[in-house]
Amino acid sequence: MPKRRAPGHGPSSGAPLPPLLFFPKAPFFREDLGNIRQISCKRGCLSAVRTDGTVVVWVGAEKGGDPQSHPRSPRRIKLKKNVKVNSVDCETSHLLILSSEGKLSEHSVDFQNVKSQPRLLKELGDKQMVQIACGDHHSMALSKGGQLFSWGQNDYGQLGLGGEMTSSREPQRVQALDGIPLAHIAAGGSHSLAVSLSGSVYSWGKNAFGQLGLGHTEDKYFPTYVNALEHKKTVFISCGGEHTAILTKDGLVCTFGAGCYGQLGHNSTCNEVFPRFVAELFSVRVSEVACGRWHTLVYVEDLWKVYAFGSGSQGQLGSGRTCNQLIPLPVDLTEKGRKSKQEGSASEEKIKVIAGDNQSILLFLKKKNSYASINQTLARIEEEEIDKWISDSDPNCWRNKRQDIRLIFSSVACINGSFLNKSQDEHFRTSQEASGINMSAVLLFSDKIAKNPKVCTEVTNAVKKLVRSQYYPATSPEALRVFLILSVILRKQDHLSDWLLLRLAQIIMDLETEDRQTLESLWSSLDIPFFKDLVDIYQRLSSDEISFIIEEMRNSEMVDNYWDAPFLILQVLYEVNSRTGFKIQEKNFYVPEVKYLLHFPIDNLQQVFTEAPCILDMEAKILLHDLNRRVLHCMFSWVCFIGEPGFDVGGPSQEFFTILGRELCAPEAQIFQLFEESHLIWFSSQVPSEEDVHFLIGNIFGMALYNKKIAAFPFPLALFKKMLNVPLTLEDLKELSPTEGRCLQAVLDEQYDDILESMMLDFTVRHTDAFFVAFVEKLFISAKLQP
Repeated sequence: MPKRRAPGHGPSSGAPLPPLLFFPKAPFFREDLGNIRQISCKRGCLSAVRTDGTVVVWVGAEKGGDPQSHPRSPRRIKLKKNVKVNSVDCETSHLLILSSEGKLSEHSVDFQNVKSQPRLLKELGDKQMVQIACGDHHSMALSKGGQLFSWGQNDYGQLGLGGEMTSSREPQRVQALDGIPLAHIAAGGSHSLAVSLSGSVYSWGKNAFGQLGLGHTEDKYFPTYVNALEHKKTVFISCGGEHTAILTKDGLVCTFGAGCYGQLGHNSTCNEVFPRFVAELFSVRVSEVACGRWHTLVYVEDLWKVYAFGSGSQGQLGSGRTCNQLIPLPVDLTEKGRKSKQEGSASEEKIKVIAGDNQSILLFLKKKNSYASINQTLARIEEEEIDKWISDSDPNCWRNKRQDIRLIFSSVACINGSFLNKSQDEHFRTSQEASGINMSAVLLFSDKIAKNPKVCTEVTNAVKKLVRSQYYPATSPEALRVFLILSVILRKQDHLSDWLLLRLAQIIMDLETEDRQTLESLWSSLDIPFFKDLVDIYQRLSSDEISFIIEEMRNSEMVDNYWDAPFLILQVLYEVNSRTGFKIQEKNFYVPEVKYLLHFPIDNLQQVFTEAPCILDMEAKILLHDLNRRVLHCMFSWVCFIGEPGFDVGGPSQEFFTILGRELCAPEAQIFQLFEESHLIWFSSQVPSEEDVHFLIGNIFGMALYNKKIAAFPFPLALFKKMLNVPLTLEDLKELSPTEGRCLQAVLDEQYDDILESMMLDFTVRHTDAFFVAFVEKLFISAKLQP
C-alpha cells in the first residue's frame, strides 16, 4: 500500500532529539534516559524497565495532579538472581512485573512508600504469561497457552467473570473466552477489551459512556462480541479512563466512549456508543495508538509524526498550551531551543508513544530495540517453523520442541490460532461462513509429522490430554476451528488416533445447539475435497468401531458409551451435505458393515438407526425392516371381515388398507383436499382440531409398511421433496394443479411488463399451506408484480 501523506512538513534538519520526551517535563527522569526498555505511567506511579532487566519506580509523580511536583527518590526493584524483567504495568494499589521467563509478580505501592519485595503470583502455577494489563482497580494477564486471567475489583463486571462476585483477590480464568486465540488485551478505568488473532473484539465492564462499543450504555459482566468491529482487521486496542481506541491492520483508528475533552478526535465533545473512525487520520497510516485517561496519542511511522488530541489541561498534548484539542494535531518534536530530528536518521529510529493519566511520553528507540517484543502472543504453529519441528538436525533443541508441542496441542486456543489463512488477510474474514483456516496447511502438517514418529507421538499425547479435559468452547467460529484442525491431524489410522477421534465426536455431539450450528456452517464452507475427507474419516471410523463392537460382544464385554458418536457425526455431515446441494454422493455416508450389528442385542441400536439413517444402504434397510417385522407384533397380523369366514393369507389385509385409504381420502372426510384434474390430494385446512388425524394416518402408513401392504394415498411428489428438505419448483405445482400451474407459467413467460399491468391481475391465495404461498411469492418476484 502506498504511503499516506499528512498535512504539514516532515522531519527537518537539525540536532538529534534525546532518547525521551516527557509532556509535561519531568526533570527527575533524566538519570535513566539511556537505558530504558519499557515505561508504564499510571495513577500515582511511573515505572521503567531498564535494559539490564531491573525496574525503576517513582511513586507520587501524579499526586495532587501536579506533574511538576518532585516525587520521592526512585527505587530500583530487582527480581531473583539472573531473572530479568520483560514488562511492567500498574494500577492504583500495586505494580505488576512480568519476567522474561513469563512469571508474574505483584508489588504493592502507595503514595507513601514502595513496600517490601515483589510477591510471585503462585496462583498461576507454572503457566507462562506473555501479556499484562492494569485498570484502575483490576488486572489481567494472558498466558502463552491462550488463557486469560483477571483479578481485582468487579463493581462493573470488568473481570469478565459474571456479576456474582464484587472482587477477586486471586487470578481467575475468564472462561467465556476459552478457545479464542487472543492477540492483545487492554484495561481501562473499569472496563476491559481483548482482540483475537483474526480481529474479533470482545469488551466487558463499565459502559456508562459507550466505551464498550456495543451501541448502548449497559454494563457487561461477561465478554461480549463487538459486532460493529466485525471484519475491520483490528490488531491493537488501547483503553483510556472512559474511552477506547482500536488500530486496524490498514492503519486506521477507531474510537468510542467518553468524548468530553475531545479524546475521540471527532471534532466534538460528544460520547460515541458505536466505534467510529477518526476521519482526520484517513490520510495517514497509523502505526501506534495509546490512550491516556482523557487524551489520545497516535504515531505515524511513515511520516515520523506523533498526533495528540483530547484533554490538555496539564500540557500532556505537547503543544505548550493547556487547552483541549478536538481533532488530532501533530506534536512539535523539538526540545526547547533545539531543532527537530535530522531526516537522514529517521529511518534508523522509531518512536514509542506512552499515554499516562496527565502525561505523554515519547520514547525514541533504535528500530532493532527489543521493546516491540514485550507484548508477545500465545504459542502457535507457524508455517516456517514446521520444518524445524520435524527436523532431527539439532537433537539438542528437541527439549524446546517438545515443550512447544505439548503446550500448543494441549491448548484449544493455541490450536485455533495456528494454520491461519493469511492469503489476502482471509483469516480476518472469519465468520460462520468462513473458518479462516488454511486447510491445505493443516493437511501438509499432518503429512509431515506422520514421517517423524517422535513428533507424531508428542502431538497425539498432547491432544489426548486436551480431549480428557472439560472443554466448553466460547460461542465463536474462532473457538470451533479446533474440530476442523484435529480431525485432519488425527486422520492417520492407529488405535490412539481413533480413540481421540471418538472422544472428539462425542464432544461435538455434546455442544450447545448454537455452537453445533456454527460448526455445521464451518463444515459447509469447506472445499469439496476437504469435506469428503472429513466424511471419509468418520465413515472409516464407524466401520472400525463396528468391528470393535462385534469383537467386544463376542467376548461378552461391555460396549463403550461413545460407540454411536461417529454414526451421529456422519448424520450431521449428511444433513450439511444436503443443505449445500449435495457436495458429495450419498453412498459416501453408507456404512455397509452396520448390517452385522443387527444380530447382536445392543442397547439403543434402533434409536441410532432412527437418528442416523444415512449410514444404512438399501441392503441394510431391507434387513432391518424384515428383522423388525419378526420382532414386533403388529396389530394387523391378520384381518377378518364380518360375514367372510376364512384365514387371512394377505388378501383381506390388503383390502383393509385399500378401503381405509379410500374412506380417509374422500372429500366428505374433510381430511384431504382432492384435486379433480390430477386426482391427487393435499392437506386440507378443514381437519377436525379435536384430534391429531394426521398423526393417526402416519401410524397407518407404518402398519402398512410393516405388513408389506400398500396404503394408497395419492400424494404428489412435492410431499416427499418437502420431507427431504428438497426445494420445490413450479413443476411440482403443475403436477398437483395443472391449470393453476399453466396459468402461472404463462404469467412468467410474458415478456412485456405493460401487458401484465394492463391485465390488472389479482391473485387470491386460499391454500394455507406454505407450499402454495411460496410459489405465489416467487411468482410476484419473478414477474416483478406488486402483491
